[in-house]
Amino acid sequence: MKDINATYTEEEISKILEENRFLKSQLSNKENSNIYEFGYQDSNKSELEQFRFTFMNAPATICILKGEKHKIIFANENYKKLYGNRKLIGTEIRESHTEIQGQGFFELLDEVYKTGIQYIGNEHNAKIYNNGILEESYFNFVYQPTLNFKNEVDGVMIFAFNVTEQVLARKKLEEITQELIKSESNYKLLNESLELQINERTRDLFKANKENEFQRTKFEALFMNAPAGIAVVYGDKYVYEFSNPIYESMFGNRKYINNSFENIFPEFKDKGIYELFDNVFKTGKSYKNEEFEYYIDKDFNIYINPENKEGLNQRFCNFTLQPILGENIMTERIAIFVFDNTQQVLARKKIEELSKELERSNSDLKNFALVASHDLQEPLRTIEGYTKLLEKRYKDKFDDNAKEFINTITDASKRMQILIRNLLEYSKVDNKSDFKPVNLNKIIDDIKSSFESKIKENKATINYHELPTIKCVDSQIYQLMQNFISNSLKYRKDESPIINISATKEENFWHLKISDNGIGIEKEYYEKIFVIFKRLHTSEQFEGTGIGLATVKKIVDIHKGKIWVESDYGIGSTFHILIPT
Repeated sequence: MKDINATYTEEEISKILEENRFLKSQLSNKENSNIYEFGYQDSNKSELEQFRFTFMNAPATICILKGEKHKIIFANENYKKLYGNRKLIGTEIRESHTEIQGQGFFELLDEVYKTGIQYIGNEHNAKIYNNGILEESYFNFVYQPTLNFKNEVDGVMIFAFNVTEQVLARKKLEEITQELIKSESNYKLLNESLELQINERTRDLFKANKENEFQRTKFEALFMNAPAGIAVVYGDKYVYEFSNPIYESMFGNRKYINNSFENIFPEFKDKGIYELFDNVFKTGKSYKNEEFEYYIDKDFNIYINPENKEGLNQRFCNFTLQPILGENIMTERIAIFVFDNTQQVLARKKIEELSKELERSNSDLKNFALVASHDLQEPLRTIEGYTKLLEKRYKDKFDDNAKEFINTITDASKRMQILIRNLLEYSKVDNKSDFKPVNLNKIIDDIKSSFESKIKENKATINYHELPTIKCVDSQIYQLMQNFISNSLKYRKDESPIINISATKEENFWHLKISDNGIGIEKEYYEKIFVIFKRLHTSEQFEGTGIGLATVKKIVDIHKGKIWVESDYGIGSTFHILIPT
């Protein structure tokens, strides 16, 4: 029994691979075997070595596990890179992948091993340590059971594609779309960059002898279920030996096997596509094209740069042409990998359009606020001035009702002036300011000096000690902290206010906490308090305009952070803020 921590040699891995017999029975059936017939001619070449080379250099993430404890016996370069080049071979997956405990992957592997049923996962979330950093990623993957000569499950093969950028882009688009809908009156918010790229390198198979014929069939089955279009061509006419279902579905009902690329795609003539294949075949260097644009009609005819696009559907894809070298280091075949990213490209273009619209909207909002600060406040000052003049000259002639009316006009004018001033401050918060190191202790010291009289009047205590220096916009963080302290002094109970401010380092963020012993917030209002003009109390209960926390939320968004509140109604509240380090 080989020690679990030992490194397996290529000969030992080959021997283990040879023990599997997945789909063995299908090879004896002439009809089924035709599905997997590639027609290779070079019987003197080791197909197993070709398989191993292909998988080691494939652009997918591939790993082979052995036994019910899932001991790792093979991991290709992409798999090792994903896990930060930690020790993998010879370890049990629960030992070497401790961070994914509780994420459901171990349980899925156990189920596949137990039942022998393949599992296909789409856009699964995974948190993985890579060189000491816990990274969140998304994967499309296949857990494929492997069988031995007795047709018993003896392991699991993992075949995965990293689709993190695609998922995050879509989630960001959904989030931005919702934000645009909610904030239409206050102008739209959108910032996203979307790119999806797939690095694919592979080598394919040569004619197998009886001993390694099973290996070819098993790996081909994985290609058939891969979440990308895959095909293999050979010769200077680029005749198709293999194409998986996704590849065939992308370009309509065409006859691929034993047919040349030129015959299958006559639309590419004089479009530079044939020349790409020629260059890969001659030089042995791979070629990658991202966001290749083409159009198709209802019959799946392909058009490149058509003058008339009416009735055509615009499509985009990433594709890679990967040379497969023979023993003489010459190109013998070309593997084609195609990933349709139409949805992602169109989404990014939509985001770019919305970003321009957002920029225009923000500019309009800022201009409106500047106008409002001048043109609207002037008549308010006039109303307030004449109201005071009336009160001064005709005070003795006013009855109680008239005096109440005068007071109401004066108070309303003051509140309107405060509202316009706060709206102006809200509009001035933008992402064009410079980020620089700011000492939070200095920020709180300055705010305490400004609020000295209010703090003494309310007998308030502000506790903070050894706060960090963070990279931010100093004026905006001052405004944020000032708002929290002001609210804690305002929304107080009969007892003296106590405000606690702390900060801790959590991975790539500073976690700021501002807590008080005030009146608290009911749970149903946790999200609503950050919406502009949303107030939980009347002006008779507490002064305010409903802009303060909306401004705070805007500042946190500009710093690419996160904010939320926890509160016990009647006891106090704690605001949490995450600011990237």
